[in-house]
Amino acid sequence: MERQTIRNAPEISYQMSQFQLQGNTGVPDTLATFGIPSKLGHGTVYIANDVPVSTTDIVQTVFHELGNILSAKMSYKLTGRADPYAYGDPNGVPYPTASGPPFYDKDTGARLERCIFGPPK
Repeated sequence: MERQTIRNAPEISYQMSQFQLQGNTGVPDTLATFGIPSKLGHGTVYIANDVPVSTTDIVQTVFHELGNILSAKMSYKLTGRADPYAYGDPNGVPYPTASGPPFYDKDTGARLERCIFGPPK
């Protein structure tokens, strides 16, 4: 896999609401998700346009979704199946939710985010 730079970074889109993103992920309180198709060919990070978040949250989210994009691309190269969970944590990384128990994210992005920034708050 090539070195990640600004030239091959994923596009960032704020074109969907949290409700729309939840429809794609099936997960309540979804802040972001990713897509492999994109205009430039490097994937897209979709961030909810109606959730007030800090710059730090956005940066962490971009790295999280970049991890999912890279996992999907690498697993596709190796197995023919795009899998954002290929290099994730099978026990899941716990993310607090607005109400109820934490959500355990098992994808590669959660693992990368925890590696760079520490446990989610």
